Amino acid sequence: MMNFVRVKEKSNNYTVAFFLYATLIVDLIRKIGWGNVHVVRDVIYILVFLFIICSVYRLRNLVAAMFVALGVSCIYIVSFLINSSYPELYLTSWTLFIMRLWPAYIIGRYLKDWDSVLNAVRHLIWIAFIYSILIIISPEVTKASYITVASNLIYVVLLATYSSVKQGKWFSLLLCVVCWLPMLLYGSRTMLFGILGVFFLSFLLSLKRMSFGKQLVVMTLLIACVIIIAINFDTLFKWLYDVFPTSRTLQYLVAGDIFDDSNRFVYYDRIKNSLSLYPFKVYGFLGDRIYYAEQSVDILSVGEIESMYSHNVPLELCMNFGLLPGVFLNLYFMYKIVRCFGMLSKGNGGAFQIVFVIFLGVTLVNMIVSVSYLNEYSIWLIIGLVFHILGRHNTKEFCQLKC
Repeated sequence: MMNFVRVKEKSNNYTVAFFLYATLIVDLIRKIGWGNVHVVRDVIYILVFLFIICSVYRLRNLVAAMFVALGVSCIYIVSFLINSSYPELYLTSWTLFIMRLWPAYIIGRYLKDWDSVLNAVRHLIWIAFIYSILIIISPEVTKASYITVASNLIYVVLLATYSSVKQGKWFSLLLCVVCWLPMLLYGSRTMLFGILGVFFLSFLLSLKRMSFGKQLVVMTLLIACVIIIAINFDTLFKWLYDVFPTSRTLQYLVAGDIFDDSNRFVYYDRIKNSLSLYPFKVYGFLGDRIYYAEQSVDILSVGEIESMYSHNVPLELCMNFGLLPGVFLNLYFMYKIVRCFGMLSKGNGGAFQIVFVIFLGVTLVNMIVSVSYLNEYSIWLIIGLVFHILGRHNTKEFCQLKC
């Protein structure tokens, strides 16, 4: 019998790995123009979805997982009743939740042996390598979708890099190094800050296991590196920009616009204005999109409305559920994150910790400036991981999990 918790069978490992690679595979097919990308996307999503559901069913955890899907579906129904003029928008979003977001929650909630999955992610790094080579050779294929390139690569490359280093797989590590180039140079600034967030959280966890002397040495080296980069900032990044003139990230760095918000303040200001005027109004799921759409003088397609989200999850929650419930949800989420991080800091390292840190570091930055909780699977995977960690009734039991 298949055991999804321990992931003893390779088919289970690769199912989760393919889930993480799914958007990259779809975008790769789109860029090379091979086949009907929509059909391929739907087939991949459906097959992975069915496999995960079957795995959870055999574990007898399907009922618990179904309650989550049922609860979210009820909110979708209520939201549609509030905004009944947008049936196609709600159907599209609900389908994405069922096919991508809910399975991500299931993976985070019920998967324990991440080492086996990381091995599978490492074995499939050649897919990311092909994708990266395509971006490096023909950067114009990004077609300004910098956030897509970075988000497709970042999780699988970080996970595969960790697994390659831990297992001493130097050929896989070499492929990972190549994948880092488009992720850093042709990706978005958000993902760059997300990577820094991962390093920062990893550093905080590692400090717990260091003596004071080692902490002092590490801090000294970090400060020295920062000073050296700061002194040679212009020379270093201008040289890199000469080597990679099509890099959007380097362009922003050289121009001194790395913190430019790309006009996101327009979205933020509109939501803040709405919340100040109607703090108790509940728009429901997708309420921010509909609010923006109804302010537009143009007739918008479903795809255009979907893209008009808040680009800030804390504001999105306040807009969807009202100011006070939104603030409560934000504080509750942060409390759970801090509590989980505290539990992890008492462990001995391992795959589970690094998976949590990678997804948390990148996702937190994304939640502030980029994604929506109704279209980003990593948020739901983090929610699943949080419930998985807090589901262990004491820290000792959690720290003894296989890593």
